[in-house]
Amino acid sequence: MKKRLLLSLVGLAAFSLTPSMFALSHEAREQAIADSGKPVAVSGGVKFEVPLAYDEVFVAVVTVLKKADANIALADKDTGVIATEIVITGGWKQTGTRTVVSLIRDTPTQTIVKVCVTTQKRYKAIQTEPWSDPVLDKAQTGPAAAAIKTAVGGQ
Repeated sequence: MKKRLLLSLVGLAAFSLTPSMFALSHEAREQAIADSGKPVAVSGGVKFEVPLAYDEVFVAVVTVLKKADANIALADKDTGVIATEIVITGGWKQTGTRTVVSLIRDTPTQTIVKVCVTTQKRYKAIQTEPWSDPVLDKAQTGPAAAAIKTAVGGQ
């Protein structure tokens, strides 16, 4: 009788803890999915110099991206990173593409601009998988960098 009561209590305790454990796991999974879609710097890309002050180049790059109908996900003047929202194509197998622009203060009147177009992949069916690590898309980076360079007056 005591064994049954003890087993019943253990079973009830395990059953009552299980939903909260699943909720925590679900929240952690959702957070991992959200974090995987955040802009990340990648190596490579196209660099060019602009004979303007850092603040002027920052505003010019944001303006160029907005004029190209790109939604800005991140524009942090302190870190010098400007990133567009991820543009998703595909059905169950999705590809996300975004432009990440980094600004580097070279001199008070000279700014280095680095442009990268990155792609990420994920599978989205019954449950959404996190995005893969971003990879530089060389084919799209060149034209994007040329457009930004022309618009901001780069060398």
